[in-house]
Amino acid sequence: MLSRIIFLLFKLYFKVVNKKLVLGFHSISNDGMSSKSFIQLCEDLNNLGFEFKNSIGEVATKDFSNKNMVHFTFDDGYSDNFNCAHEILERYNSKATVYIVTDFINGTLNKGENGLSNLLPLINKEVISLYKSGWNIGFHTARHINLYNESNELIYEDFKKGFYDFNTLLAEYPQKELSFAYPFGALPHDQNIFEEILLEKGFDYAVTTKWGTTSSCVDDRFYINRVLIGDSDNRFWILLKISGLINWYAHLKWNGDLYERKIGKSRVR
Repeated sequence: MLSRIIFLLFKLYFKVVNKKLVLGFHSISNDGMSSKSFIQLCEDLNNLGFEFKNSIGEVATKDFSNKNMVHFTFDDGYSDNFNCAHEILERYNSKATVYIVTDFINGTLNKGENGLSNLLPLINKEVISLYKSGWNIGFHTARHINLYNESNELIYEDFKKGFYDFNTLLAEYPQKELSFAYPFGALPHDQNIFEEILLEKGFDYAVTTKWGTTSSCVDDRFYINRVLIGDSDNRFWILLKISGLINWYAHLKWNGDLYERKIGKSRVR
């Protein structure tokens, strides 16, 4: 009874306060977020009146209607994104974006290394199947490096190799929307140079780990806010996250130069 009352309060809240959100996940499995919890989240979003959008661009665009919108993203490229999450989202006719670490996908980076979970990666044919089903394939570096800790030279080399492998895998499958996810949410020291790399390679968007509603400002497109959903988050903690009512908590958690955009220095156009 109490849970129903709480949910109704959230429903009233989302009728008044509209949200455009990009949600971030990693694994939907016994070793990640459970499929039961993920299904519950999808049901809750659907019952709260959220429109399930198929790309970041559909959410990060000017829309003055009173609509709640959400897009799902998955980091690293775990096999369960195909074997589990894909099937669940199909029930809602929803497509997601999966950000692949190319050396993880091709087997030169092992599970459990460089901050990756100890889970099996997607294989090439699963990546292609996701693409053919309408999912977007995003880039997440070659070796899941922390951009904040690395030199411009190492970042460029990782990006050069990884993006070559990315394009080789998807050579016959042109991206309708190309986006990047910062590993660990860490932004590089020299954000101007990194923006130039993203522009040079033709990226449309890049997503962070900063919580909040997405922005339709062109200068923000390489710093898209994203609400991260933890594997063990319970139903109402997730609803609090997406409501924005506990953004103060995220500001404390993701605080510091590691995650901070250098305001006023963007060259994005």
